[in-house]
Amino acid sequence: MYEKARMFVDVSTTLTPFDEVGRFLRSSTPGLCLVSAQSGAGKSSFLSNVLLEYASEDSRTLARFCGTTVRTSTAKDVLLSLLEELDGEGATVSASTQTLKEVRDTLFSTLSSSDGHTIIVMDAIDQLKDGENPYWLVPSLHTQYPPRVHIVASFIPDVTDTTHVERYCEMAKTEWGESTAFQLATTTLPTIDAEKDKQAIVRHHLLNKEFPRAVEVGQTPLHSTPLHLALAAHHAVFGVHVSAEEGGALPMGEGVRGLVQLLFRKLEVYHGQALVSHAFEYLNIAEEGLTAMEWE
Repeated sequence: MYEKARMFVDVSTTLTPFDEVGRFLRSSTPGLCLVSAQSGAGKSSFLSNVLLEYASEDSRTLARFCGTTVRTSTAKDVLLSLLEELDGEGATVSASTQTLKEVRDTLFSTLSSSDGHTIIVMDAIDQLKDGENPYWLVPSLHTQYPPRVHIVASFIPDVTDTTHVERYCEMAKTEWGESTAFQLATTTLPTIDAEKDKQAIVRHHLLNKEFPRAVEVGQTPLHSTPLHLALAAHHAVFGVHVSAEEGGALPMGEGVRGLVQLLFRKLEVYHGQALVSHAFEYLNIAEEGLTAMEWE
């Protein structure tokens, strides 16, 4: 996978993205919050921490992490799964033959009739097959947004076009006035030094075994890249680590390639070539393909 071009981020606001999303979710005005970020900036872990912070007994919280099924799921799949969680399997069966627009309308109709506060978090909608135009994040034009519903969605701005969502917001202001019960919030996660970030991640996994299973979920970094999460998921299986006391100082390679190769040499020492080959297969890369861009 080729590394996406880095985007410039305006940091003129004094609020952090986490603060901005929190302010949105605490607001009594329902609406949609769009979280944009470059590839690898930590959208998934950011929204995981949002869920940990703001999920409560007073709110019904639904989450869909679309990046776990890259380019295999569709927007309709996501909306049907939300509808099933909200209204039971019967609702999904009856809606399964509908078009995406009809499923969208059914979902928002169900949300309008729901009691209490509902929070829906959708991560990496750009990774859906049809994630380029997420018009389904809002009701059809001239249809009012359901009360007490807050939706937070993350995406890569170079992939996903939110023009329709912005049109809905403008239409709501025109048709129902500035005091309309709908808000559109936006925030952008800060850019990261991708090369430096990747090196730090791999160094951590060369020297430690405690992340992520031996720490509280709430301690997950706000900005964990896909590389971080993939290595953590696989490396957590192995109950070994190399320390200066056990194996002497580790010869840190230059750049990501050297560090990743060192990680897999470490695994080979403890577990043999078969497991190392499985690790490469699990992470869907070739042994010779350990460039920084392919670890995005």
